Amino acid sequence: MLFFLIVLVLEKQLTLTAGTMTVFGRQPGAALDGISGLGHIVITLGLIFFFVNLGKRLPAKEKAEAVRSS
Repeated sequence: MLFFLIVLVLEKQLTLTAGTMTVFGRQPGAALDGISGLGHIVITLGLIFFFVNLGKRLPAKEKAEAVRSS
C-alpha cells in the first residue's frame, strides 16, 4: 500500500509539472510523457492487486451461507 501511495504522489507531481509547462507555453518532452504513462500503468496495476487481495479476504457467498446455517 505504501508503494501505491508513493506512486500516486509521483504521478500527481508529474501531472502538475506537465500542466505548468503547458500553461507557460512550453511543450513537455517525450521523456516526461513516458514517465507519466508509466506512472498510470503502475497505479492501474496497484489497483488491480488491491482488488485481487481484497477479493481473497472477503468470504465467498457459499462460505457465508454455511456459517449462517450452522
